[in-house]
Amino acid sequence: KTAVVALLGEENAASDTVMIGQDAQLVAERLTVPARVCLPGAFTPLGEPLPEYALGAEHGTRDAMLPILSTSLPSLSERSRTTAQLFSGLKIVDTFFPLGLGQKLGFVGDRGTGKRRAVLDLIRNQHRIGNGSGCTTPQKCVYVSIGQTHGTVSKLAQQLQKAAHEEAIAGGLASSTTLVVAKPTDSWGVHYLAPYAGLAIANAHRAKGADVLLVIDDSASWTRVAVEMASQFVGVPMSGVAPLHASVLEHAGALRSGGSLTTVSIVDTENEELNEPTVDAVVSLVDVLLPFDAQVGNAGTVPALDVEAAISTVGSAPYQAP
Repeated sequence: KTAVVALLGEENAASDTVMIGQDAQLVAERLTVPARVCLPGAFTPLGEPLPEYALGAEHGTRDAMLPILSTSLPSLSERSRTTAQLFSGLKIVDTFFPLGLGQKLGFVGDRGTGKRRAVLDLIRNQHRIGNGSGCTTPQKCVYVSIGQTHGTVSKLAQQLQKAAHEEAIAGGLASSTTLVVAKPTDSWGVHYLAPYAGLAIANAHRAKGADVLLVIDDSASWTRVAVEMASQFVGVPMSGVAPLHASVLEHAGALRSGGSLTTVSIVDTENEELNEPTVDAVVSLVDVLLPFDAQVGNAGTVPALDVEAAISTVGSAPYQAP
């Protein structure tokens, strides 16, 4: 039989050991990552620690493993309605588009419009607003970076560290955040697996009753990788990208047993082009879409959130008092 193989690791690193026509043996093993990735720190999608990002990655144990691609969706009987608000840190959002724990959120716009700054505020406020206010906010954050440069990821890690010191939070942001980093030099396979590795970590936290925030940065990069892999491996283009994003986003929600998973899809656009497959897919799946516009930023608003174009599919109140 003929097999199509996706290499995992640095791009072209195994080109001298894996060759076309080489014999291969199928083993009945699921793709997994070590459970240590649930610890705070920075890791590759395969579970290797990345100490260069200085988030205090711990090695933990290799014994316990988390499956990456075999996670099933929570059933309807296991889910509960959204009853608690997720504070974003942006007053205009919290006032006019209140977010709920367990929702699917979309942050869409060109680079430089403040999407990632808004997400960082969201991460900060899961601690700052929740402390002593009686509000339920996420206890854990999993940030998935797909193909971002080393400088971009380093800046994010530094901002998390700085925010933790500024807020003087006991066990602050860096101690509750896991970075999953697929570097630009990693293979397509690693980039493709990154959101699923982040999802495995988030589901592991939610299973223990935690409220979790899962950030995918960015969904457009993930789409390009998946489309390219389908073209190269299967030989035919993908019929649509919505099922790809749904495979992760549909895990969002609150559970009757406790815990919730809130997803944030960051989508980088070019020249404010919104008629694009990834944007269409994300818009069709999310509960709240927050668009960021360069013209709004030029008018002096930072982050450049276009309030008039924001969309909420859940009406005026995404959460209800229990």
